[in-house]
Amino acid sequence: MPKSQKSLWRQSTNFCLKHKLLQNKNCILVSMNTAPQKILPVLIAGLTAFTILTFFSIYFLWERVLFLDFSFYMFDVVRSNHFYHPGYRFIGLVNQIPSLLAIYFQLPLKTVLALHSLSFPLFQASCFFLILFYFKNIPLALSHLLFNILLTADAYYWCEAEFPQGVSTAFVFMALLHRKNLSNLSKSLSIIIGIALMVTALWAHPLVFLPYGFMLLYLSANKNFSVSTFLKWGTFLLLMIVLRFIVAKNNWYESSKIGGGLNGLKLLPQFFSLPILKNSAMWFLKDYFIFVILFIVTLFYYIKNRAWLKFSIVLLYVIGYYIVVSISNPDTDKFYVENLWIPMSIGVAMPFAFEIFPLLKNLQLQIAALLIIVAIRIVIIYNAHEHFTERVNWWNKTIAIARTSANQKFIIPKDEAPMELLHHTFSTVNESILFTASESPERVLAITVLPEIDKFRDNMENEELIITECGSIHYDDINSNYFKFKKGKTVMLHLK
Repeated sequence: MPKSQKSLWRQSTNFCLKHKLLQNKNCILVSMNTAPQKILPVLIAGLTAFTILTFFSIYFLWERVLFLDFSFYMFDVVRSNHFYHPGYRFIGLVNQIPSLLAIYFQLPLKTVLALHSLSFPLFQASCFFLILFYFKNIPLALSHLLFNILLTADAYYWCEAEFPQGVSTAFVFMALLHRKNLSNLSKSLSIIIGIALMVTALWAHPLVFLPYGFMLLYLSANKNFSVSTFLKWGTFLLLMIVLRFIVAKNNWYESSKIGGGLNGLKLLPQFFSLPILKNSAMWFLKDYFIFVILFIVTLFYYIKNRAWLKFSIVLLYVIGYYIVVSISNPDTDKFYVENLWIPMSIGVAMPFAFEIFPLLKNLQLQIAALLIIVAIRIVIIYNAHEHFTERVNWWNKTIAIARTSANQKFIIPKDEAPMELLHHTFSTVNESILFTASESPERVLAITVLPEIDKFRDNMENEELIITECGSIHYDDINSNYFKFKKGKTVMLHLK
């Protein structure tokens, strides 16, 4: 063994012993060539990726805040000083805890928003390191890392989505299920925690059952789980899916999402003529080509090894998942459909992490391979900011125009706004309030882009109402520590 490699091995072995990745020193000789290769490449790649993504969450703070759901959620959290969630997706409440603590201590509004932005990459990083160090499941940790980056670009900036968080808890569930040699007490506790994780994941989004089912099926086919384990948890998964859909009928938000998906089945006969196919072809070539390459490599690997069961599982999951999302969203914005596609990457990430990546025996080659993947994906995520930065620039110009007036509250007709940039109008008032109040609560502006202004004519005369597309908010219902509105009418703001 070369001197440099021996030194690297000693450092890695000491690290593994410190964190109990090796059971005892007697394992050192057996693990001499495997321990560093198992931990170091994944650790280095994970640290690199999550450090940069965490930095981006602050560097591109306004690109994330001034985009739809982030501001819609956070305005309600700040104005009311309590948790906000539109349906049963309670996993999203975890990300609101840091911001609520900041509000409690009356920290600056920008700090409140920054903490919320930080919470998303930190949540994912926490799951990664929990799987890597506590559960010591290195292939699953690598799978989770790839899940976070392979199909992420625009969706990084539309971060207020519970779906990826729910799938991350599914990874933790799989790591929990993979533990061996547990005591009876530990087994009972693991079952309770496992049920809690499954319920949390399934309640994050109606589609979570697809990646959940694939992960159980793949790990069973790969001999990581016994058949009995697969059957027990698979049966429980089916029961939870039925319960999830029954409960969802009682909530308009959830039922509308499920209804949209079921209506998409009508489009299946005309699948190849859907606009999403033409649009996504360019996206997969431009932004998701690493995913495409790994998918092809995985299929060839299974064909070469005649692993037809796993070949079928991976092929059906990736293609089937793509079809399900496409017919449910036949003509939609990239950021939205990309968020739904992100769990499709698991169909490639897990075979790569568990079977293909270990074929690279050289430590330096393993590190280089993962860092190349991370670097390419980080560059693509960075480049995706342009559209969202353009939105920030529009707000700066619009606010500058509004500040020439003595009024605080404005309405912009939808036909005068750049909808190819705004996409939706429901959150515009929240975005403008958070953006301007971060500079100074005394100089806050409420600018609402509305499609049907006549419905709000009467409220425009009320001097103590903030008009939003979802209804009007009285001054008594806002947090005056952050939003200081003076009495005044709402006026029109014409940009054309």
